[in-house]
Amino acid sequence: MHINFVVKGDDYHRFPVDPDKDWQFFTKTNMIWSYLTCLRLKKFGYPDIGYSNNIVSGAVNVGTASAMGIAGFHYTPDYKKTVYVVIRADKYYASSKHLSVVQSPEHSLKYRNSYYITHWPQPGLLKRKKTGHGVKKIGMAGIPKHYAVSRYQERFRKDMADRGIEIVHLDRSRWHDYSDIDIVLAVREFNKDIITHKPASKLINGWKAKVPVICNPESTYRWIGSRGEDFLEVENYEQLIDAIDLLSSDRGRYLDIVEKGAKKGEVYTNEKVCLEWVELFDGIRKESITVAKPAHISMKKTGFRFEEVIHDALKYFRKKGIYKK
Repeated sequence: MHINFVVKGDDYHRFPVDPDKDWQFFTKTNMIWSYLTCLRLKKFGYPDIGYSNNIVSGAVNVGTASAMGIAGFHYTPDYKKTVYVVIRADKYYASSKHLSVVQSPEHSLKYRNSYYITHWPQPGLLKRKKTGHGVKKIGMAGIPKHYAVSRYQERFRKDMADRGIEIVHLDRSRWHDYSDIDIVLAVREFNKDIITHKPASKLINGWKAKVPVICNPESTYRWIGSRGEDFLEVENYEQLIDAIDLLSSDRGRYLDIVEKGAKKGEVYTNEKVCLEWVELFDGIRKESITVAKPAHISMKKTGFRFEEVIHDALKYFRKKGIYKK
């Protein structure tokens, strides 16, 4: 059964084919989860796989809900022989009737027909050049408007200046470059609530780049890592400053976190992620993983599962004999 990754854009046949050279092309959800996956699997030698901006009838079609919506999935001829694997990411989720690929282990337990696959390591990653201790630059990973410290911008800038530390933004212009970074901040929010829908990519990239990472509470970080051992976790601004001071002043603790993180990072390779995708596709092809084939994809926001709530309610009412249809 052919595997077709659905990508956005009429010029898809001109997309770059070397992600480690053209890393800047792979900074958005569709390109990372669909196109990059196709390229990695092709290089890995997985058979009968390709990509297009259309749904292929009779194939396993893989893509974000928005990409498959643009491709006009609901007009697919012979949809009963067509499989949809919807990449949930953190923007949309599909109907519970579809198989979804999720980037959080907790979501694979929370949502029906969900399959967890590890986020790809950063293409073209440049590791930290300095091998010892000494904190001179802090890299803030991600899109600036999503930084938790954005609410403390002037205060944080002053606090870092007082410590002789430069702030560097690891945004889309240099997501791959950790060469001069001494600490990575992967802090989206300041609170005790655990974020459950995000991947652990920032932590994995920090491990592989041999840079200690400070995170906010997220289930995927905790799932793959050990708080206080291979990364530090903070819930508020004061804890963040304490964590930075700890890594700045305690050489032994700094190097210990780097060493333990580097060992964890060795596990998260492109080959590992390829094998996870292979397991999924082999399961579909051998029908050991069952995928329903409905005629539409629901584009509801993550966190509001109206369809699933109704399903659960009707199941309860049937059990109680209130609703018998």
